[in-house]
Amino acid sequence: AGEAFVQSLWQEIGTLSSVVMALAALAALVYAHLQIGEGRRAERRADANELWRETLRLGLTVRGNERRKASVSLSDAVVAGSFSNL
Repeated sequence: AGEAFVQSLWQEIGTLSSVVMALAALAALVYAHLQIGEGRRAERRADANELWRETLRLGLTVRGNERRKASVSLSDAVVAGSFSNL
């Protein structure tokens, strides 16, 4: 009777360990899924920030080029006006 009890106990422990392992695997799967989702969100956020920085840089570059062109045109007009009086 004692041997049957020990054998039954080992079977119960085996079943319990299988359930615990299945729960651990499920928890790992959920955790991995959440980490992947967070990584993708961070990547999208980084891409959006990079796009915004690039847009600002291009906008400032275009604006700077317009100012340089206006300044060159003004200085060309001043120089042309100065020489036309000679």
